This record gives sequence, C-alpha cells and structure tokens, in this order.
Amino acid sequence: MKGIDVPALMLMLMGATMFWNAHKFSGNSLFYYLSSIVLGITTSVIILVYFVSKFLLRGKMMYLTIATGWTMSFYLIQILWENIQLILVEYKEFVAWYILLTSLISFVIAYRFGPVTNIRTKRLIQWFLQMAGLVIMYYSSYFREASTFCCILIFLLYNFPTNMFPERRKLLTEDQYRKEGIRETKKALNELKEYCASPKCNPWKTFMEGDSHLSDDECQEHDVEITRIIEECEYTDDDEDL
Repeated sequence: MKGIDVPALMLMLMGATMFWNAHKFSGNSLFYYLSSIVLGITTSVIILVYFVSKFLLRGKMMYLTIATGWTMSFYLIQILWENIQLILVEYKEFVAWYILLTSLISFVIAYRFGPVTNIRTKRLIQWFLQMAGLVIMYYSSYFREASTFCCILIFLLYNFPTNMFPERRKLLTEDQYRKEGIRETKKALNELKEYCASPKCNPWKTFMEGDSHLSDDECQEHDVEITRIIEECEYTDDDEDL
C-alpha cells in the first residue's frame, strides 16, 4: 500500500494488542511456554556470544572485554544480526539444531516450574507486558507526537471507563408492570399447556424417574426418625412379652 509503512503499522498493532491483552497473557499457559522458549533462545545466544568473546579475545583484548562487559556482547550480537541472512543460509542446519535444542531445554525448565499462579507475579508480568507494549507503540513510528498520542489514548481507554455518563434506566409504571405480568403469565401457561399436550410429557415417568424433591438433610432426618420409631416399637413389644 502506497504511503503506508506496513511494518510500522504492524508494530503499532502488536504493541496495542500486547498492552490491551496483557492481563489475559499473564495467566495464559500457552503464552507462558512460548515466551519461556523465546526467552531461553535469546538468553542462550547472549550467553554464548559473551563466552565466545571471552575465549577468543585474550591478552590485552581480554581486559578490554572484561571492562566493557555486556557491551561487547551486544556489539557482537549486532554484528550477527546484520549478517543474520548470511548465517541462516550458510549454517542453516546448525542454526536449526541450535534453536531446537535450546527450545527443548527452555520448555523442560518451564514445564518443571509450571505456569505462574501467584497473583502478584501475574500482576508484575501484566505491567511488564503493558510497558513493553507502550514502548513498541512509541517506537513504531518516527512521528513521535502521533505515537505518543496513541499511547496516551490506549492508556486512558484501558484504565478509565468509556461510558462515563450511562443511560438512565427507564422504570415501569404500575399499569405497565401489571400488563407485563399478565402477558408473561399467559405466555408461560400456554407453553406449559403445549408441553403437557406434547408426546414428550410423561407424568408417570417423571414421577418414577425424576429427581427427589427432598434434600439430603431431610432424607437423613427421615431415616433417623424411622429408625427411632422402629426401635421404640421393638422395645414396646419386648415389654409386652414380659
């Protein structure tokens, strides 16, 4: 589409979706496992690049690496990202096996600990996702004023009710209430007559196979009373025999 930056629009929609559905995502098991796998793959790449940089750069360069720390690792990751297409073409089998292995390990670890159940932890995840969504929305466009307006708008729509002035409920007058009662009563009686006249209605079957109208406590109380009466009768018979 001419004049529309599709990737930027997709980022905006993705950020808005992440912000709006953060509460659902924070308690969703599928999202938990998928995010754990993605986080595991990303973290493993960062750790791998960090250790490779420490092993390859020795001597004075090693001290430089220690001084820069994660900055050097992120620099190497940036170089890898710029050449990602070449890496995927030249070493596609290695990359596929690496992703498969790290995904499996991440899934096993996530499955071992299970989805998040603590309410406060879910709330923290929700806030993190919402902040990430706002950041994605903000950086999705070079027109910062528009992206800022979108962030503020979705924040207000999410946290404040859209219907601040609800429509006043109209109450029935006494005459309308009486007519409504008569109409609904006639309707219910007609439906009952139709059901009784239909083949589906079998009073004897309903009486024999229907659920008991007594509660469990009432049945138990009845059994106790019957047992007491029987015991009294047996005791009376014994006295008469004597």
